[in-house]
Amino acid sequence: MDPRGQDPLTLSESGIASVKGAPDLQRAGKAVVEAVKGMTPLQQTALATIPVPIVGDVAGIAADAEMYATQPEERTGLNYLMSAIGLLPFVPGAAQLRAGKTMITAPGSRIEDTVTDLNVKFKSEYPAFENLGVSHVDPNPEGITRYNGVDNLTGDSLGIVRVTVPTDDVYRASGGKYTGTVSDSHDGMFMGGDKGLEPTEISRRGTELANAEEELIEGIMYGDIKSGLPKSFDAVSDSDPKKIQEWLDDNSDWVRQKALGIVRDRELMEGADLPKNTPVGFARFADIEVEGKPYMRITELQSDMFAEARKAEVDPEAIEGWGQNVTFATKEGQKMPELYPNMAKNDMPLKSSVLKGAVASAIERGSNGIVLPNKFTSAAKERYSDSNVKKLLKKTISDLGEGFSYRKVEVPSYYRDELKFTEHYVLEWPDLKEAPTEMKFRDGGLVSLPQRGSDGIVDVIKQYRRDGLMD
Repeated sequence: MDPRGQDPLTLSESGIASVKGAPDLQRAGKAVVEAVKGMTPLQQTALATIPVPIVGDVAGIAADAEMYATQPEERTGLNYLMSAIGLLPFVPGAAQLRAGKTMITAPGSRIEDTVTDLNVKFKSEYPAFENLGVSHVDPNPEGITRYNGVDNLTGDSLGIVRVTVPTDDVYRASGGKYTGTVSDSHDGMFMGGDKGLEPTEISRRGTELANAEEELIEGIMYGDIKSGLPKSFDAVSDSDPKKIQEWLDDNSDWVRQKALGIVRDRELMEGADLPKNTPVGFARFADIEVEGKPYMRITELQSDMFAEARKAEVDPEAIEGWGQNVTFATKEGQKMPELYPNMAKNDMPLKSSVLKGAVASAIERGSNGIVLPNKFTSAAKERYSDSNVKKLLKKTISDLGEGFSYRKVEVPSYYRDELKFTEHYVLEWPDLKEAPTEMKFRDGGLVSLPQRGSDGIVDVIKQYRRDGLMD
């Protein structure tokens, strides 16, 4: 029961605009009336000829009713308003518009993380990318792996924007030849949330990888595996176990890649357990200020899926040095088929989708723009050269449409505690308070947020925000 004596769950659809004693609902009802007044005569006529809400509206009201019943704290002016507007055709209710938040504590972490799943809907002409999902993890110094000390000159803790896709989608689109990206160093950043990876999924793959490595090491140590080894093994094949162990230590990258190939080939077998989602890419970010306003500063933006697409089958001895497993795959590993034309050479659609995910996340977090990396603040150097960043911005802004622009700004960067100002490109949306309703994924692809109805409704919502009635 509302403290003022009115329980919103007892109100009828027709009475919502004339409720006395419930100011929040009165404002919501007025919003609907004003929204209808702002419609064209044709729109008003169309609205009047619909006797009952369509199926989607019924679902929205049902979702809102459950939300209000189970979450009293959600009975706010904002949600009442969105529920009232949700009575109009083709407009979702409050529960359908809200981003989902999940709290998760990563293994070994002392501070739990907040994971936000955004209500962003991707559509594409390419089946593998029809259901791309966006989520982000708030900055946290001791939560989910963020590599805070790597390429981070912001002086602050980092958050993560994650873009994923259902594993079933890429499996089907590849004709059953690919089960999604796997990176033992990156998978932890995708932990949690409906659009992320479950901790059990990450640990299961980690266990399977460790078991496969152990099988390989034992097979090599005891002479059960004699073929498919690097030529350098010939020099120690007849030596004592200590020499073989030293060789294994020196070739740990090769062993891990070989083991990963075994695990992934097993995943192609019918009945294998696969994660619900697979990573497409991520961006690490910090919250900063530019000219006194909140901005999201990205320190790194990359696509794990593109890294897999450009992998090449090579002889085992070509894998040398730490980190080369990012580039090379052994012959036993899965090779990703092209999920869009020229995928192995053109990473722009994937990187742009991650940047668009960052745009949606930044707007949801109240930021006014996104500061991108430059080649002086990242070990990746040329990846973030002015020309490459500019190409990414032009592609992304072209897909996003009106209201977006870019320029250069100077932001503080900390080099071993020494403060310097570095120049970066920034993507901005000065007059935009909500994420765009449509964003393209490559040619012909769209990414959509829930539809908010006519411009009249949007204007009413913005006015209520300005008036402080939606807190």
